[in-house]
Amino acid sequence: MNNDYFENNEFIALQKKCEKMLKTGKEVYFDVDEFVDLLDYYTETDDDTKKVMKLFSYAEKQHGFNSDIESLKALFLLDCGQDDEALEKMQKLFEIEPENSDYAVDLSFMYAHKGDIANSLFCLKRAVALCPEEEEGAVDYVCAELCAHEHFNAAQKILEQTLSKYPDSEELTYRLATCYNSTGNTGKSIQLLKNLLNEEPYSPDAWFHLGASYWQDEQFNEAIEALDYALALDADFIEAYFIKAACLVQLENTPAAIEVFKEILQRDPKHEGALESLADCYTELEDFEQAANCLITLLEIEPDHAKAWAKLARFYALDANYKGAIELFQKALEIEPDNCDIIMDFAILLSTIGLQDGAVALCKEAIKIEKHNLEVWLKYSDILRNNGKKTQAIKVLQQALEFVPNAIIYYTLTELFVEQKKIAKAVEYFTLAYEAEPDMAECFFDNCQLSAKELELFHSIVHK
Repeated sequence: MNNDYFENNEFIALQKKCEKMLKTGKEVYFDVDEFVDLLDYYTETDDDTKKVMKLFSYAEKQHGFNSDIESLKALFLLDCGQDDEALEKMQKLFEIEPENSDYAVDLSFMYAHKGDIANSLFCLKRAVALCPEEEEGAVDYVCAELCAHEHFNAAQKILEQTLSKYPDSEELTYRLATCYNSTGNTGKSIQLLKNLLNEEPYSPDAWFHLGASYWQDEQFNEAIEALDYALALDADFIEAYFIKAACLVQLENTPAAIEVFKEILQRDPKHEGALESLADCYTELEDFEQAANCLITLLEIEPDHAKAWAKLARFYALDANYKGAIELFQKALEIEPDNCDIIMDFAILLSTIGLQDGAVALCKEAIKIEKHNLEVWLKYSDILRNNGKKTQAIKVLQQALEFVPNAIIYYTLTELFVEQKKIAKAVEYFTLAYEAEPDMAECFFDNCQLSAKELELFHSIVHK
């Protein structure tokens, strides 16, 4: 449904009648087309699931099993996470109308959503056979969902086949480029987009996607050049500004990146990504006041932005406002209670200000959430180690090896046993560490204070 229609006076009057019905419960009759328009509007604009389901119940009560209404409900159920119910409803619709290509496409999309690639491809082929003139759109629609769930190889195969039939299709080209980038084939993506630009040299979208591919290939200067072409053709191309700024950050040209983020905010003052990235840039330059101002502005726009609350908490901690920092970390965790990065930063703060029991409790909570997260285990052990609890730190790392047997843990255990003068144990773990990752031994020797005799002992393992 065109959004302009929703602003039409006729629809506004219809929507007001519907709103009154939903609020009062006093049923009003709408014909099928009116219900379809209303359901299009509410499923697109209203986040109140119960309200939308109530409208569906009125539609079904008045018109029974109507295919137009039921197909909308199937897609809405999918959006609500009720995958099986959505799929069952769409299968029923397709059984009733096996020549309906839209239902075949939607079924393909639903199977893609569930990761059932075989059935997704089968239904897509059926949809194309029923309506060949819609092949480009159907393939793009389904492949977008495959990509959203990281089924890039499956999407890539379909797109390559379809693009051979429609070589001038920009949308399919961009989608295939995304697949190549996501599977490490950025070279193919770049060449694909260059070929397109030979035919469409004045396409800002093509230049943008080329810039994005160069960016993913870490060719940052080439990316900026391509993005500048996109911006020359479309000065309001926000995404192009954003990736250009990201490239400048990678090139360690933070002042230039700041100017680009400001360009974005001139065009879109409520751009959350630009505000957060600008705060990061100011933090890099140690301009904490400006960084905090960006975060405050971001939180005025999006008060449920957990990362912004946590970043602001760190600035409070830098200013020794520990009470304020604790309150902000708690606010962040109210929004995202399972965010281990925030949990561990909060734990480090508590440990720093002497609230060791609270810090350890947070570490244990993080381990419950992400026991295979190496950083969580290392930060937990560091908190214990920095507070003189080396034996406990060793126990934590030994436990960590059950879930993340990583060379860094072996090397860290070696350091802890050296500090405890348990050289036999240190040798045991150093041997395991060196077998797993010999290139990290140099860092170990740089970080660990060893006597001449101990140094000779560990070097003998290296040279064995």
